[in-house]
Amino acid sequence: MIRTTLAYLICFFYIFFALVFVLPIVLMRAFGMDQRADQLVVALVQSWARVMIWSTGSRAELLGHENLPAHDSFCLVSNHQSNFDIPLILGFIPRKIGFVAKHELGKVPFLSTWMQIIGCVLIDRRDGQQAVQIIRERIELAQQGHPIVIFPEGSRSKDGQMRPFKQGGLRAVFDSGITIVPVTVSNTFPLFEQQDRLVPQKLFLNIHPAVETRGLAPEDFPTVVEQLRQTIEQGIQEQPQVDWGFQFYLNQNLNLPNFRDWL
Repeated sequence: MIRTTLAYLICFFYIFFALVFVLPIVLMRAFGMDQRADQLVVALVQSWARVMIWSTGSRAELLGHENLPAHDSFCLVSNHQSNFDIPLILGFIPRKIGFVAKHELGKVPFLSTWMQIIGCVLIDRRDGQQAVQIIRERIELAQQGHPIVIFPEGSRSKDGQMRPFKQGGLRAVFDSGITIVPVTVSNTFPLFEQQDRLVPQKLFLNIHPAVETRGLAPEDFPTVVEQLRQTIEQGIQEQPQVDWGFQFYLNQNLNLPNFRDWL
């Protein structure tokens, strides 16, 4: 319980502290320094996300980094095991990535500000038609070089197993013809959701080869959905074996981004 409370306190303290950078980011964008602003945002968000993972006593390993497209016009499609999926993705994929989130998060002070900065969109899951339209509009922004991640299961897993994919958001992604990058997150469910308290884990983020949808016929959609699901699920089943030795808890490697890179 103490570890859980401490982790969340660190999370919100860091978010609050980082607000001092909001004005410089706004000013850089106002003066046409969008690339510098994005580099600063990535450095801040990555450092927050890695601190969040580190504060749980866990470690993370990125697999398949070579599968990440060189361009930024793509959509990540991931399974959803835990609240810690998002810090894992934001912390270890070196891009400014927004995500589709439930509209309740827009009411959280400070967090909602940073969600807006990185390009998140909020949806009401009770209004499926409006949610799909919002996702379609955000995909258009992704096509312009502002990638996004969606969780087609719709909500977090209740038992660690993948839930059926909701096809509304995936349909919007498929119809756009954008590059789809399937991603598997592993071991975030036992990190917190399984026992409602933090239990340090070795976390894995596996980036799979991209799926190109441009030029595919509408009848190819079910095949693509099944391909994505099988790829992501296989990543869970084939995760590397973990050494649960004592050194696992002692050797914490934070590896924060170098803020000098954006200067």
